Amino acid sequence: MQPNMQKYQLTKDEMYALIDRAKMAVISTIGEDGYPYGTPINFVRIGDDIYFHGRKVGEKVSNLKANPRCCLTIVEENGFEYCGEGACNTTSLYESVIIRGQFE
Repeated sequence: MQPNMQKYQLTKDEMYALIDRAKMAVISTIGEDGYPYGTPINFVRIGDDIYFHGRKVGEKVSNLKANPRCCLTIVEENGFEYCGEGACNTTSLYESVIIRGQFE
């Protein structure tokens, strides 16, 4: 884990709150060519489980059937912070939850 992630790690309650208020997420699967494939999805959390829906066919579904390992990324953008006078002296303010797991 990167040092900033350790320093600003969310509690379980903060992670659940972010997951519950998020409108979209990106599920990343492993394609048949070995490359990652990210797809925006709608989802809901029930207990410790994440459920999503979508078309019954397509690259995402084919990838998950072939390899159930996946990663769900949920981000809430909170603006920018100016860190100096130059154009590159800004940073994004955001909270995120990244979940690695197996599709069922």
